[in-house]
Amino acid sequence: MKRSYKLFNSIILLLKSLDKKRRFQFFGILFINIFNGLFEFISIGSALLFIESLTDPKKISSSFSFLISTFSISNEKELITLSTIIFLTINFITTVIRIFNLWLNTKFRISFLNYISNKVYRKVINQEYYFFINQNSSELLTDLTSNIEKTNFFFENLLTLTTSIILSLGIVLSLIKLNFYITFFSVIFFSSIYTLLGIFINKRVDRYSKIEMNSSYSLNKTILNSLNAIKEIIISNNHEFYIKNFNQNNHYLRKYQGIIGFITTFPRYLFEGIGLLFLGLSGYIIYSSINNSANIIALLGAFALGAQKLLPTMQSSYKSWSLLYFYNKPLDRVLDLIKLKATEYNNVIKDKLLFKKQIKINNLSFNYEVSNENISKNINLTINKGENLGIFGKTGSGKTTLINILMGILSPKSGNILIDDVDLFNKNKTNLLKKWKNNISLVPQDIFLYDASITENIAFCVPKENIEFQRVVNAAKIAFAHEFISKTINGYETFVGDKGIKLSGGQKQRIGLARAIYSNSELLILDESTSALDFKTEKSVIESIFCKNSNSNLTTITIAHRLSTLRYCDKIIELKDGSITGLYNNKEYIEKFKNLF
Repeated sequence: MKRSYKLFNSIILLLKSLDKKRRFQFFGILFINIFNGLFEFISIGSALLFIESLTDPKKISSSFSFLISTFSISNEKELITLSTIIFLTINFITTVIRIFNLWLNTKFRISFLNYISNKVYRKVINQEYYFFINQNSSELLTDLTSNIEKTNFFFENLLTLTTSIILSLGIVLSLIKLNFYITFFSVIFFSSIYTLLGIFINKRVDRYSKIEMNSSYSLNKTILNSLNAIKEIIISNNHEFYIKNFNQNNHYLRKYQGIIGFITTFPRYLFEGIGLLFLGLSGYIIYSSINNSANIIALLGAFALGAQKLLPTMQSSYKSWSLLYFYNKPLDRVLDLIKLKATEYNNVIKDKLLFKKQIKINNLSFNYEVSNENISKNINLTINKGENLGIFGKTGSGKTTLINILMGILSPKSGNILIDDVDLFNKNKTNLLKKWKNNISLVPQDIFLYDASITENIAFCVPKENIEFQRVVNAAKIAFAHEFISKTINGYETFVGDKGIKLSGGQKQRIGLARAIYSNSELLILDESTSALDFKTEKSVIESIFCKNSNSNLTTITIAHRLSTLRYCDKIIELKDGSITGLYNNKEYIEKFKNLF
């Protein structure tokens, strides 16, 4: 009962997640299904009329006597002609409705899959940075691909179940018209067995679903890890480690998919045999109660046609019912993502937050939920417009965390950040963070490059037809990337490979710098972004970026472990255990650390 309630609740939540258009389409399909069931009812009656008119037209069932008077039938030939026309017409209409219903169902499922995929992806991609810190990327990948596909299968089986139930009711009503007792006991018998079988099996289906979903997560995790670590795997010759993990997870995944396929299909073959047994018994009972052999043949023919239609629909109902339990857990994962609160970016904000004077950080502290210890502790700092700030400190001192808060992708636990006296984290003004992010360009240590041309990677997320090529070239020159780009086979149209695999670490960092320069932001953050450059190239790049003649309005924040990287900064702070332990101007910094350059 608990599982059934949970399943029903999931169906309600799924329907609620649809927009009005698709909800209307869903109930429209239900209406077509009812119409289809009505014609199934009529089609079996038309079959009985057709068979009776062929076998013994003189003793045609009283149920059809009104046709004789309505159409003024005067002889057997006219009756056979009429019954044939009715039979063919009804079956033609029933077939057309079924095909039309199938087309509508298919079209709706495609629309549903497209809608739900876009909705879930939009929810996920619009989450705050903190959400992704606490998520496993392989699980998210599975949710956005396999589990969304399974949600579509859930909805497909929901439609199939409703269709089958409505069709079964139509067929049963027509069979009751032929013989109440045989139909009643047959339906009770088959329904009871299917229901008991479903209750018994669905307990296992629920458990198998969890195992299958976890295996899918683990399989994707193994694939992602092995592809990301392919260089280390080749060097260490650890191929077998990942192959073993892949085989194990793949085995469990396919095993339980196969089990589900079997337990939802085998009753079909079992009940086909039982159905023939019931048909034989029905023939004997009808023979015992009816003296006219012609009528017996007609009734048996109609019953055979009804059984041929009813058993597949009952099997379809059972199979869909079981598969709803199997796909319920992936559906719940998708519904959890749909319920996420996210800042929607339907209306793209292109305006920037006014930044004319300074950034002021006041008593700022931060800690992650997994720890009570503050990563950033009571930080107070002023960064003037056009200033070049340097930050250094040991690993774990809170450098990147401070920058993440300053960029607005993490929120402080206490304190605030003022941009020209405007509180960046004012909860009453949600658009402030969006506007502020439009002022910023980040160049991380690990540059993300996608498998596209160098031009597209520098312009990043700009449609190819909107890219200003000369601006790309100028940005590449400032980042000292133009020379090596010109030497590649296709120049700026050279494809860099997945994650820039065709480029060296230094080349990727220079493209990352060019990307930041192309965006023409007011605040440039360099997070170990020149660590792969040699001393001479780094010097040239830093001097080019910091040049006041070409970038007078540019404010930069540079994080570095290599102290020589910060020698061109106007102001440098030292972080230790999340606190500022040293503040130097350019002259003081060079004087104190020149021996370490």
